[in-house]
Amino acid sequence: MNAHKLYKTAWEHWGEQAQLIVFMEELMELGHEIARRLRGNDNEAALEEEMADVTIMMDQYAAVYPASAARVWAKVRDKRARLAGRLEVDNDD
Repeated sequence: MNAHKLYKTAWEHWGEQAQLIVFMEELMELGHEIARRLRGNDNEAALEEEMADVTIMMDQYAAVYPASAARVWAKVRDKRARLAGRLEVDNDD
């Protein structure tokens, strides 16, 4: 099963509310690991794990709500362009 179908299946199996709660939990776990890093912990593996979890949840949301995902990516492009402008560098997008 490809990732897109897998993510849609998970969303349908557990339902929107449960998956949004998991999404929120994964974001909080990532925030916790970032805070640990700022306190001097060598937790690169834990950060990578939580980043992977958040990425999966973002991809799940995009699989279920493609129109919303398209709007998010448009905002990402705009924000990258703004960042490039602030840094006075070329934006390859």
